[in-house]
Amino acid sequence: MPKLPKIWLIDRDRAMELMWIADAIYDVHKTVKYEDVEDKMTSSEWAIIQMYFNSSHKPDVVIKALQDNHPLFK
Repeated sequence: MPKLPKIWLIDRDRAMELMWIADAIYDVHKTVKYEDVEDKMTSSEWAIIQMYFNSSHKPDVVIKALQDNHPLFK
């Protein structure tokens, strides 16, 4: 059985909150760094979500999956 990405192990509501915070900054500046969000999340939380803001990942897809298909709520 493959391991779940770490974001699925965070409480769903907190994971969505983290993604929304970072995505709001990303939408405005087209980049987001830990310094931009350090007052709203821990470095451990940032380490989990930061990969979704690289060019190869789409945060909106992750947010939609958290809303609809969170594996811990099936």
